[in-house]
Amino acid sequence: MSVKLWYDPASQPCRTVKFVIKTLGIDAEIIPTKAMEDTRTEEFKRDINPQGFVPVLEDKGQKIYESATMCRYLLDAYKGDESLFPREDLLARAQVDSWLDYNNTAVRQTGGTAVDEIIANPMFGAEVPSEEQKKKLLDSYFKDLKHIDTSLKNSDFLTGDKLTIADVQIYNEITSTSLFLKLTFDDFPNIKSWIDRIGENEVIKELNEELQERLKDFAEAMK
Repeated sequence: MSVKLWYDPASQPCRTVKFVIKTLGIDAEIIPTKAMEDTRTEEFKRDINPQGFVPVLEDKGQKIYESATMCRYLLDAYKGDESLFPREDLLARAQVDSWLDYNNTAVRQTGGTAVDEIIANPMFGAEVPSEEQKKKLLDSYFKDLKHIDTSLKNSDFLTGDKLTIADVQIYNEITSTSLFLKLTFDDFPNIKSWIDRIGENEVIKELNEELQERLKDFAEAMK
């Protein structure tokens, strides 16, 4: 077994990489790693990832960082379904790549900032943002959701009629963000249908169950 994944189900990127591993049937060692706890140790930073983040993927003794890169690598190296990530049709691949990049430069940034400022930082003593500040943070996030919703107007998935790794990455991102912020998708009907569609995938169901179990750990820790 040469593939290893340092993994926390609470991490949206971690779940996406594990989705690829499970979907492709890769024989991998999944190493449970608590973000913000195990990742902060000197041992982890020295031996696994000097930046102190998960996921971390290792194959053939080489560590790989950044979840979108991990997914691309696995889908190329282990010959994933062309519809999940095109390898021959470069224009189709560019469409998937653009959404993966959009997740990192837009969705993860606006959603993550909103979660940090509204939920996470006040838990560690930061000042709770005003209602005006909250609205500004959420409006930035909603702008990205509007773009996604519009893009789904005439198709089942982000790049057409088939699920791609970009759908999985962004699905994990916005469902987790909206869970933490207690948001609904009533104003984004196309996203709502898309979420229901992706949620029928058996691997996604399994990963969502792992997330729920992990959230129980957080709840216990906060008592």
